[in-house]
Amino acid sequence: MSEADTEPTEDGADAPVAPKREAPPPVDELAKAKESAANWKARAQRAAADLSNFRKRALKEHQDAKQFAVDLLLKDLLIVVDNLERAVGAAEDADPVAQGVRMVLTQFTNVVGQYGAKPFDSLGDEFDPNQHEAMTQVVTDEHPPGTIVEVFQRGWTLHERLARPAMVIVAAAATPPPAPTPAPEPEQASEPEQASESEPPAGQEVPKSLEDAMAAAEAAVDRVKAERKAEESAAQSAETTEEEQG
Repeated sequence: MSEADTEPTEDGADAPVAPKREAPPPVDELAKAKESAANWKARAQRAAADLSNFRKRALKEHQDAKQFAVDLLLKDLLIVVDNLERAVGAAEDADPVAQGVRMVLTQFTNVVGQYGAKPFDSLGDEFDPNQHEAMTQVVTDEHPPGTIVEVFQRGWTLHERLARPAMVIVAAAATPPPAPTPAPEPEQASEPEQASESEPPAGQEVPKSLEDAMAAAEAAVDRVKAERKAEESAAQSAETTEEEQG
């Protein structure tokens, strides 16, 4: 024990001195310390949540990459499968080569099924743009509009996700014939004046044929021309008289 920690007594012996206690921190500093601790705790919780989400996302991406790793390979192999199916469809049922190709196609379907790939049939189903690709439409009354009437190429899924849409032909509704146009009703004259307008003027014969109508029209045109010439001649004579008088 050092001399600074002791003090002399009446007997001359050194007695220990009690240590001095520090004053408690002010209230504002304590509140700041609690606030800082709460902030650090919140940041730690957010960091832990972000780390957990990252692990889940990485695990899902790893599983998707493992499941759909054969997606590109499957699409390339399906081109060969389509040609084999067309060849089998064009061959006779009793052909032994066609029977062997059918067995190979069945084996292929079973093998790729182990990796989650499988075809789906669409004939007779309703057209779905998420699974089907329409090549053309056929006007028919045997199927409702929008029904798939022929499958040109089967669709495939990989782990319940669309790998290739089916190429189909869709039924379309027949265009109904145009409705007949009703004949216009003859107008009835409500006043005597309207009835008199439809009647030919006095002294004018009603044409009985197309030739008579054309002749009457030419005569009317000749009359109009003659009237215009007479008016022009009268106007010229009036101008001449005014000039002589002037």
